[in-house]
Amino acid sequence: MTQGGKTTLLNCKSTIDTVSAGHIYLEGTDVTEIKPKSLARFRRENLGFVFLDFNLLDLYPLIDWPRNLFSAFLAFYRQIV
Repeated sequence: MTQGGKTTLLNCKSTIDTVSAGHIYLEGTDVTEIKPKSLARFRRENLGFVFLDFNLLDLYPLIDWPRNLFSAFLAFYRQIV
């Protein structure tokens, strides 16, 4: 299956994304009806995530972290201002 929506389906089932129409049931619970404040609890009690890319931060030498984090902050700040 190529570009068949596999990632979108998994993201919707795991409550990472929301659906624009229809319903998704997991263990008898309609996940499309769960309030945003309750999603964290639902995920914690009912779901497990396995991320294939474990490098959430690039592996920089420790001395470079402040500079790289500051650069990332500046880039983010420029987007929101």
